[in-house]
This record gives sequence, C-alpha cells and structure tokens, in this order.
Amino acid sequence: MRLAQLEGARLIVVAVAQHRPWLDGVSVAEIDEEHERRQDSCHLWLWAAEAYAAAHGVAVRSEIRIGNLAQQLAAAAAAHHADLLVVGRSSCMGLRARLLGTRTERLCRHFGGPLLIVPAAA
Repeated sequence: MRLAQLEGARLIVVAVAQHRPWLDGVSVAEIDEEHERRQDSCHLWLWAAEAYAAAHGVAVRSEIRIGNLAQQLAAAAAAHHADLLVVGRSSCMGLRARLLGTRTERLCRHFGGPLLIVPAAA
C-alpha cells in the first residue's frame, strides 16, 4: 500500500476462485452451493482490500477470476497492463508445494513481468 501511495499508483485487486474437479456423487445443487460459497468468500476478501486501500487514499479496482491461480493472476496482470504484480506468500509449505513448487513459483513461470513477493505477517 505504501508503494502505491508513493507512486500514485492505482491498484487492481484480483481474487481467484479455483476450480475443483468434482464428478462422482456430487449433485448440481452441491456444486452450485460450493460455487456460491467461494464467490462470497472472494467478495468479502475484495471488500476488505477495497476498504483498506480507500482508507489509505489509494484508488482501487477489483475483480474475481475463476480458474488456475497462477494462470489467472498472470492473465489479469497482462489484461490490465500491470507494471508490477504483488502477491503474498505463506510460510507454510506442504508436500505438494515441495514436489510441484509453491503457487508463487508457478506464478513466476506464467508471469513475465516484475513480481514483488510479500511474506506473510508473523
């Protein structure tokens, strides 16, 4: 936020709801319910980000994308001609991240521009 204030930058906050491949034994109603739950979660997260930016006098726009996190963030950055992509990184690494790389590492492979990785607050 401080960097945006100093540069007079406009922020575009993106939430990505990831697809989960559910096929066996799941009803359409259950899929719709899960989709709605994820959308609500994204809206709450974006609302908090917009309120925080507004409190700091930074112009912000938000959007929700659906799909692979790294691909969707890279696509959003390209679509908005972003000068810098800022992402958070948690300190927790499970087995999947050790084998396939973290989400941040996968994002680096998809995004060709400048990337600022902000570690999670302790």
